[in-house]
Amino acid sequence: SGPCTVKCGNCKKVGHIIQNFKTPATIKNQRTRTCYECGSLGHYKSKCPIVKFHKHVDMIYGRVRASKPKIMQDAIEIATKLRNKKTITLVECQTKKKKRLDNTPKNNQNQQQPNKRQNTGRAYTARHGEKKH
Repeated sequence: SGPCTVKCGNCKKVGHIIQNFKTPATIKNQRTRTCYECGSLGHYKSKCPIVKFHKHVDMIYGRVRASKPKIMQDAIEIATKLRNKKTITLVECQTKKKKRLDNTPKNNQNQQQPNKRQNTGRAYTARHGEKKH
């Protein structure tokens, strides 16, 4: 309490200096721990209950896969059938679309038109040296 005692420059109390002084905002920021996985306050990702739950589910899935190969085989077969069905449907849709595009009037102009007069087709197909009928 003498003239040589060190006082805080902010609060003028003895026992700490301004470098160690913590404002209420600084103290609050140190206490708020935020988990960036679930967004809640009070814990970090390493202690997050949601992350632990997902790890537990993955572990259970691995055990089921190892202990029940028949069930996994059935699941793989169902997934394969669904994928094949999706592929077949996609091919059918592409074929229908292609047929629709081929039947447009613009594409039909380039095709040979049928002969309007009778017997003209015979003249075009007759070989050299043969007579027309």
